[in-house]
Amino acid sequence: MRREIWIALLLVAAVNAVVLAGVTRNRAGSPEATLTLTERELPLVAGLDAEENSGVSLRLDWRPYVDDWGWFDREKLAGIGFDPDLRPRSDEKGDRYREPLPRKAFAVLEYDGEAWGRHKAKREKELTELSAKVEKGAMTAEQAKNERQQIEGDLLAGSRLFVVDVGRDPKELRRRYPDRSRYAVVAAKVGMRRHRPSGPDSKAEPKGYVADVLVDALHVPRDLQTTLRGLKADQGRLYPGMRFYSPDRELAPRYEVRVNWGGKLEPWVEEVRLVAVPE
Repeated sequence: MRREIWIALLLVAAVNAVVLAGVTRNRAGSPEATLTLTERELPLVAGLDAEENSGVSLRLDWRPYVDDWGWFDREKLAGIGFDPDLRPRSDEKGDRYREPLPRKAFAVLEYDGEAWGRHKAKREKELTELSAKVEKGAMTAEQAKNERQQIEGDLLAGSRLFVVDVGRDPKELRRRYPDRSRYAVVAAKVGMRRHRPSGPDSKAEPKGYVADVLVDALHVPRDLQTTLRGLKADQGRLYPGMRFYSPDRELAPRYEVRVNWGGKLEPWVEEVRLVAVPE
C-alpha cells in the first residue's frame, strides 16, 4: 500500500512538473500578442459566486466574421489540408451526409476592428428597418420590440472579437496581421461542410468554419481575483454563444482584462481592472 501511495505521489509530481514547464515555455520572452478586452469578450463563468468555488474563471467569447464563413473558401480549405472536392459519404440509410472530421489549424482573432464595424453597421441597419416591417405587417409591434431589445443588447454588450482568417502556419498569419494589440493568433479546430445556396440550379459548395478555439478558458490568478469577487455571472448578462438584452439590467461592461498570448499561443491574464458603469 505504501509503495502504491509513493507511485501516485510521484505521478502527480511528474504531471505538475510537465504542466509548469509548459507554462514557463509559453510565457518566456515577450508576449506574442497583448489585447485589452472587456467583459463583452471575457464574461465570467457561471458559478463564480458559489461558496465552494475558490477559483475565478473567464470564458473567451468570439464570433465568426459578420456571422458568415464566406471568406473560408476552397483555397483556404486546401491550404489547411482539406480536399474541397471530396464528396461527403452517406450513412447507412443514405439520407444524411458525414463531413470530414475537423482538424487543428490556427485562427486570427481581431478585436474591435473592421469585422466588428461591419457587424455593427449591419445591426444598426436592422434597427432602422424595424418600423417599416411593422407598417408592412411583416412583424407585430411586440415582435419588433423584442427584436429591438436584442439588437440594442448586442450593440451594447456583444463581443467585438471576431475570427477573420485561418491557416496552417501561425508565423505567416502573424506576418499578415502584424498588430499584436489588435490581432491574436490562436490554435483552433476547423472543419469543412457543404453549403447549398438557394435556387433550383444551385450547386453545393465547400465552406470552412471554425468549430472551436482550443484554449478559451482563462483562470484569473489569485492576486487578481479580488477585483472580480463581488461580481456575479447572473442570467441578466451575456454568456458565451448567447446574446440577449435584459431591459431591467445594465449590460455595459464592468471590467477590463489585459490578456497575453505566449510562445505556445496560449493566453493568460496579466491585469484586471473595474470600469465605471453608467448609472
